Amino acid sequence: MIAACLLLAVTTAASAYAQQRGATQTPARPAPATAAPADNGPVPAATIALVDVEALSDDQHGITKLVNAMKRVDAEFATRRQELQALQTKVTNLQDEIKKTATIASPATIQQKQDQLEQMQRELQFKAQGAQADYQRRMTEIVGPIYDDIGKALENFARAHNITM
Repeated sequence: MIAACLLLAVTTAASAYAQQRGATQTPARPAPATAAPADNGPVPAATIALVDVEALSDDQHGITKLVNAMKRVDAEFATRRQELQALQTKVTNLQDEIKKTATIASPATIQQKQDQLEQMQRELQFKAQGAQADYQRRMTEIVGPIYDDIGKALENFARAHNITM
C-alpha cells in the first residue's frame, strides 16, 4: 500500500515538473499571417430549391401521370414476379427437404437433390437478373419521358422565379 502511494506521488511530481519545465521554454513561432482574401464585391442573393423526387411518385400526393405509368410497368411484370416467387419457394422447399432428410437419406439421394438445388438456384439467379434488366429498360422507356417533362417544367419554373436548382 505504501509502495503504491509512493509510486503515485513520484509519478505526479514528475508530471508536474515536466509541465513546469515545458512552460518556461520559448513558445513556437506563430505562423506568418496570410493576406485576407480580396473582397470581390457583394454576393448576389440566390434562392435555392431542392426537389424530393420520391414525392413525385407517391401514390396519394404524387404526379398522377407518373404514378400511373409506374403502376402500368409494375403490372406488365406481375407475371414474371410471380414466376420468380414460385421458383424461390421451390428452392426454399428443396433446401428444407435436404436438411430434413440429410440424416436418413442415402448420400446419392442427397447429392442428387443438392445438384437439383444448385440448378434451380442458377435458374433463379439468371431469370431474376433478366427480369431486373427488362424491368429497368421498360421503366426507362415509359417513365423516362415523363421525368424529362417534369425536369423541363421545374427548370422553367425555376427560371421564371429566379431559383437556383
